Amino acid sequence: MANLLLKVTGLKVAYGGIQAVKGVDFEVKEGELVTLIGSNGAGKTTTMKAITGTLAAAEGDIEYLGKSIKGKGSWDLVREGLAMVPEGRGVFARMTITENLQMGAYIREDKPEIANDIEMVSGLKVAYGGIQAVKGVDFEVKEGELVTLIGSNGAGKTTTMKAITGTLPAADGDIEYLGKSIKGKGSWDLVREGLAMVPEGRGVFTRMTITENLQMGAYIREDKPEIANDIEMVLTAPAKPPP
Repeated sequence: MANLLLKVTGLKVAYGGIQAVKGVDFEVKEGELVTLIGSNGAGKTTTMKAITGTLAAAEGDIEYLGKSIKGKGSWDLVREGLAMVPEGRGVFARMTITENLQMGAYIREDKPEIANDIEMVSGLKVAYGGIQAVKGVDFEVKEGELVTLIGSNGAGKTTTMKAITGTLPAADGDIEYLGKSIKGKGSWDLVREGLAMVPEGRGVFTRMTITENLQMGAYIREDKPEIANDIEMVLTAPAKPPP
């Protein structure tokens, strides 16, 4: 049975007299990916801020690794491995890429390893016509790791990801996935191997129904009865009523 990492019970958060979160309960077990779904203003970000210590919880409790962390600040929680990564992709604009990476490692004490990790991020080249958008990138991703590309708009982050996932050809360098070179492979092949890009725009086929969009997401699967079951489970999952 998977270990319980995070448990949120009866969480309430308020901005002054306005109650933004009115009672949230959920659990996250080791290895799980849990998503909060709701419209703008539903309280998703507020819930995450309360969990990660950037907003105070008015009521309820938050447990992480079996211990209550309610009232702890984000500066303490980040040392315990709990942090919020906001959608805005903010970096320190007046600092170099290296300085931003060093800031991301500020709680680490293994200085030589930090330097090695930063150095590892430098040969992939991608060009749009005569414009070289990516001028030599090297990095590795190990199993279980979450690796982030940081840079301003136009730095080549999306271009790098497009080259890795086969939607743009690489002009130079190599890309290995699971020990084999995938340079030159198209995205239609790579998605079958488990490698795909999820763009920030969260785009769907707007002229298709929700069911048709879900079916498109499963187009490489051949277990048709299981696909139908999975879609049915998504569409009929009960929404938790408000307290």
